Amino acid sequence: MYDVNLIEVLTLAAALYAAVMGHRLQRRFDVLAGKVASLETAHNTHVNAPGLHS
Repeated sequence: MYDVNLIEVLTLAAALYAAVMGHRLQRRFDVLAGKVASLETAHNTHVNAPGLHS
């Protein structure tokens, strides 16, 4: 039916693994970017509050 050898199967497995891991890594960076943005907003609000450190 299909003429598939071990190298082709391993290549397919490696490509699928790389695609899944790339997707997971991108999602982690998106979460981290969201956390950094919220920390930056909180920091700017604190620093720019009038009369806070007088």
